[in-house]
Amino acid sequence: MEAILAVIVVILVLVLFAWLKLFPKIAILASLADKPFVCPNCGHRFYVKWYQLIFRQFSVYTYNKANFKCPCCKMHDMCSRPHDC
Repeated sequence: MEAILAVIVVILVLVLFAWLKLFPKIAILASLADKPFVCPNCGHRFYVKWYQLIFRQFSVYTYNKANFKCPCCKMHDMCSRPHDC
């Protein structure tokens, strides 16, 4: 019984450590999700959720472009942030 409790405590500590290591990245993604992206094909302006940004390809050195599927024209492309935001 004590061994099972010790294993559970170790697992909880590992999960907590992983969450604390991931938390700053989630905060950055949440700030990126507050601003719109513009489709280069049709010009549609749309917002994304922070969890949609987790596995996306971003442009090098800046977070001004990301690979998304436009909700309007359904094309995958490097959507950019508008200059007026």
